[in-house]
Amino acid sequence: MGKRERPERNEKTEGSEEHKPPTEPLQAPIGGADASRAQAPPLPLEHEAHEKPYQDQQLALIERQVRAAEKLNCITAWAAFVGAAGIAVLVVTLLVTKQSADTASRQLELSERPWVSVDFEIVQPLIFDAKGASLGLRVHLKNIGHSVAFKVMFRESLFPVNLTGTFKDIYSLPVAEESRMCKPTPWLIQMSSSITGFRLFPNEDVLQIDNVRAAQEDISKATTWLNTPNPKGPLNRVGMMLVGCINYESIFGHHHTGFLRALGTVQPDGETIIAIEPTGKHPDVSLQEIPIGNSAD
Repeated sequence: MGKRERPERNEKTEGSEEHKPPTEPLQAPIGGADASRAQAPPLPLEHEAHEKPYQDQQLALIERQVRAAEKLNCITAWAAFVGAAGIAVLVVTLLVTKQSADTASRQLELSERPWVSVDFEIVQPLIFDAKGASLGLRVHLKNIGHSVAFKVMFRESLFPVNLTGTFKDIYSLPVAEESRMCKPTPWLIQMSSSITGFRLFPNEDVLQIDNVRAAQEDISKATTWLNTPNPKGPLNRVGMMLVGCINYESIFGHHHTGFLRALGTVQPDGETIIAIEPTGKHPDVSLQEIPIGNSAD
């Protein structure tokens, strides 16, 4: 069979550009998007009429939500206020309870703790010599409380005072000495832990004989003028004070009884003269309580 000749393929076939239907070129609307919107027809009035009730409903819903939020905020603030008030009441209640407990504890301590009292009797008269002054005493200690006093320690001394100053000048130094003796200093605490002292049971008393002294140097200082604007008083007279303290312990803690007595001569009219000539023997002097310097804790 002879060859059939294939017809030549035309490069320009039906799918080529020449056979595509002509398309109109895209043209941008004159004036752009704004112009197209501007040229859009207005919404009909019926549509606006349907939208207004919906908008009103939305506004009403928003208003209700705002009012609900405001109420919730008020409730939250009120709850916070009530909570703060409750906490304040609780704190006050705790403070009052603590104060009541402290008061009850203090009353229990005052009613049940030991109380050590002290009294004196002169057994050897006041004597001045070259070394100073001495005085013999019988000391009477008694526990008038309701529990045991232990580690009882008794300290006393003769304290010469200058009589050329005011009342404050005369008594301020012996009062300060008594406070020093009663204050629980580190030395006193150490002594209390190393020295057992003695015990006093309720209503128990102890008698002891002591000889107290004052140094001549301190007596000499008491017979010189005080550095005061208007010094007065005799230079040949001194005041003699018995100053001391009883320190003791109990189950309630540390306690003390401080005392201050003046040595003087009782006159026929009942007045006590505390000015003493610092020489020789004075068998007529006695110990007189004074309204200052005595303490107990």
